[in-house]
Amino acid sequence: MNRFYGKIPLTIVLIMIMGLMLIQKSFSAQNKSSRESCGKTGALCRRIVILPLDGRNQTYDYIGRIVKIHGYEPIMPPRAIMGNINDYDQSFKKNWDCWYWLNNNLDSRCAILILSADSLVYGGLLESRHSPMTILQALNQVNLLKIIRKKYPHIKILVFSSIPRREAENRDRNFLVNARLLEFVKSGVIDFLSISGDDVTDISRQVSEIAIMKKIIAENKLEAKVLISDVDRIRLGIDESAMVLFTRYINSTKKKKPCVYIEYRDITSARMKIDRYSATPVMSVALDMVEAVGAEVVYQPSLADLVLAVNHPSSGRSMEDFTAKIKELRTDKPVALGDISARTERAVFFKKIWRAGLFPGLAGYATWGMGTNALGTTLCEGFARLSCKDRQSYTEHTSFLYERLLTDYIYLCNIHLQLAEQTGIPAYSLSVMTPEQEREAVEKTVKALEQNLNELGIELIPKKGNGNEKSAESDNIMSDNSFRFLVKLPANPYATKAEIKAGPVVFPFHRLFEIDIPTKAELKITGKPGV
Repeated sequence: MNRFYGKIPLTIVLIMIMGLMLIQKSFSAQNKSSRESCGKTGALCRRIVILPLDGRNQTYDYIGRIVKIHGYEPIMPPRAIMGNINDYDQSFKKNWDCWYWLNNNLDSRCAILILSADSLVYGGLLESRHSPMTILQALNQVNLLKIIRKKYPHIKILVFSSIPRREAENRDRNFLVNARLLEFVKSGVIDFLSISGDDVTDISRQVSEIAIMKKIIAENKLEAKVLISDVDRIRLGIDESAMVLFTRYINSTKKKKPCVYIEYRDITSARMKIDRYSATPVMSVALDMVEAVGAEVVYQPSLADLVLAVNHPSSGRSMEDFTAKIKELRTDKPVALGDISARTERAVFFKKIWRAGLFPGLAGYATWGMGTNALGTTLCEGFARLSCKDRQSYTEHTSFLYERLLTDYIYLCNIHLQLAEQTGIPAYSLSVMTPEQEREAVEKTVKALEQNLNELGIELIPKKGNGNEKSAESDNIMSDNSFRFLVKLPANPYATKAEIKAGPVVFPFHRLFEIDIPTKAELKITGKPGV
């Protein structure tokens, strides 16, 4: 163990040993299940091993959903070992858990490894900012990739890493980790690398680091194997990186590079208005995210495989006109909608999209985080929707789309800030809620979700019995924090309607800005698609 960590306090070693004992049984069971599942598919097993950035929905759940829509089997670590809680001194245990899990899940049948360098090295994104790990310990962790490459030469290794934000405590260490990753691209240890900015409210130090890394990339002719933010803007977010890497890989396997037509709400505003967290105009964010997923922009809808509609701050085109244009485009091409406008504008615009009957037929929808987060998510979902080939993939797509309805639109646009005012709980604090605060937050959220669904004209299905029935589609217990509703499915070849099962509603990291509403769709009525 000292080979990888140097000198570690005895208490940390004991904690690591205890943790390994507790999770070994879970790992073994998961391994057995994965191998049995793979065995049924024969030699063409479509297993993708994923080490996420941390345990948040956006970084953990979303990549698994996108992989499933494409028809692959995601192999992911137990959420319990992933980072995103304020125990930075546990960084050594977290990264050891990640390495132990990889050793127990990588095998000769894995096609692709999508790996967060922040998780492998530090134990997660938050840990990368404040971990007490030394430079030597961090570089030893990076070297574990050489072991993976030597043992599994056939696996495509796709790695993503972050450039720290302003409060990071050991930037030199993190920079050297990224430099080592570039060395591994050159030597063939890594097949493809993405390096993204971790928030860009203060980009001065990030820009200087990017400039140095781009020089290294150019000198070693690595441009085709590295995706990195630019020196005069931050075009990539870190939270959507796993989805972007996977989608880029899928698009690279196609005979022809897929094409995207972008419909801005107001092209003049898109050129001028800066997306706050991307430090670049809205148009640059959209263009760069299309490039990031391995597609190219075309300027005629008829030439596109997918249309990306972008709602953004505008001083020109009305919402009504933009909605009408999306409806027109939707008649000929699949449309993915990304909304990066202000919250109040998002709420108003979504209702127009809903009332026009457009939402159920969207190829993708997202309106969370910074511009790159939202547009990256909806592009990845859009391309996943294009790959739907069977009933299961359509089911997965419907599940993901309606989870975006619940979390991105209803919770983030209509509930989150009001809930903070009602409860007195800080909206964006990294401090955890007390059990009493969390109970209150969950109760108010469930009531508000139901109210918002009713306002959209969606009727909830009454719970049966005492509400404790086991769901056949999920391991979740249907409880007072869960609900079901029916929705129409336009352009779905397998069903006219779906039953959506959502919940239980939880705050996985006990913070108000991170909510989890597990959502599963069950295609219910076969026949001619609904309208």
